[in-house]
Amino acid sequence: MNGGTGGMETICHHDPENISAASMVIDLATREMWACLGLPCEHEHERITFDAGDR
Repeated sequence: MNGGTGGMETICHHDPENISAASMVIDLATREMWACLGLPCEHEHERITFDAGDR
């Protein structure tokens, strides 16, 4: 996921006075989480996977 140039389009319409600390998208079917620190339109998301043994 990428809100910057060359990546996926973003729907980010953040309030300039309130800055996001983090952004996360979780896909329960694939047991993946995409996370980034800060505004999603300005930072790369990192993929994190969860194995069945991680409980």
